[in-house]
Amino acid sequence: MDLPGYIRFHEGWYEVPGQLGAMLHSLGQYRPAGAGVRADDERFLAKYGWTPFFLISELEVTLPGEFLHRPGEFPSVLYWAYNNELNKDIGLDLAPYLGRNVDVRLYKIAELLPEFMKPRRECGRAVIVLSEGRVIGAWLDAGRHHAFACSLSGRRFEDITGKTWAGWVPGVIDADDAVERELASLTPEEVIRRYYEAIDRGDYPAALTCLTREHLLMYLFSNMDNRGLYNPGFDQGMLGLLNTTAARVEGVKKMEGTSVPEGCVMYQVVVDLTVEQPITHGSGLQPRFVSLRRETPDTGWRIDGIGTGP
Repeated sequence: MDLPGYIRFHEGWYEVPGQLGAMLHSLGQYRPAGAGVRADDERFLAKYGWTPFFLISELEVTLPGEFLHRPGEFPSVLYWAYNNELNKDIGLDLAPYLGRNVDVRLYKIAELLPEFMKPRRECGRAVIVLSEGRVIGAWLDAGRHHAFACSLSGRRFEDITGKTWAGWVPGVIDADDAVERELASLTPEEVIRRYYEAIDRGDYPAALTCLTREHLLMYLFSNMDNRGLYNPGFDQGMLGLLNTTAARVEGVKKMEGTSVPEGCVMYQVVVDLTVEQPITHGSGLQPRFVSLRRETPDTGWRIDGIGTGP
């Protein structure tokens, strides 16, 4: 049950819906926001129980040519492939329109997202995709930091597809891709060394091939402009990598007896880093704890996370 809120005027306090504060806050988040809501969009969303609060932005985007993601590519194709699963829940499908330019209208919604979206229920946005004026896609997202949310029917991805992310992502990977095959032949330790060697020579695309697709999602949404669907490229999340001018691995040791998610392995890595500016750390020997997992049995180990503690 949502608790009420209160606003104080000169003559006293007034009870208001608890959601009002979040709605007023969202006006500041999305400034400048369009006040207009198209009547046809309002009717469309109302069929599923959602109310557009205000128009965030209108965008023209190009859909990917196919729902396949290749090693090191910016993960925008994952955004469209994932959300198309939500889209299918209301009988729509982006597949016939792949490779085309489409229009997107992005609305802040008045209602909270479903309960399972806690603590991000107040972040809901409605995405409506159109081709030549016809709605070909629509779903709800949760904006910056991690936009994936649910279908307009309020159902989560796992319930729609019957799969977890780990069970779904092999369907958007081409196991016969040459880089996939090369990476599949490496041990976890070799993947770690390949990652840091690529950073050492400034070959960031090669470093990014060593990461799982789930890890790459941080580049998609982290600190993005909330008037967009996702970041335009890797730069937004690469400040740490770009600040590193040298990275030499001094030691790699598999950690035994450490609690890690099923299917993962963890290594303690000592790496000698040289940085331009001491932002989160200075230059010198740094301990890192690197977890890896197999995205599919055919595509080998990839780095799933890098931290300063196990």
